[in-house]
Amino acid sequence: MAEDPQAVELPVVKRFKAKRLGEGLTSFRYVNQDAAPHPLACARYAWRVEEHGADIVMGTATKDIARIMHAAQDLEQLAHELAVYNP
Repeated sequence: MAEDPQAVELPVVKRFKAKRLGEGLTSFRYVNQDAAPHPLACARYAWRVEEHGADIVMGTATKDIARIMHAAQDLEQLAHELAVYNP
């Protein structure tokens, strides 16, 4: 999740505990784009949910760095609401 050869600098990676999915990781990084002059700002959350045999990843990226910063709280709230549906 954190290793990316296109990354401008090392990503910021932290542990994250979601209400429903439990312990996971979140990362934030800037990634160069091949055909664009501005890097992408990327946020990603990831969990391994052993009881369901599932790896879950939620992410977003944008060239509008201010937008992703303003959305950080909403992204975290969404991450807390994700769940595995197993009928």
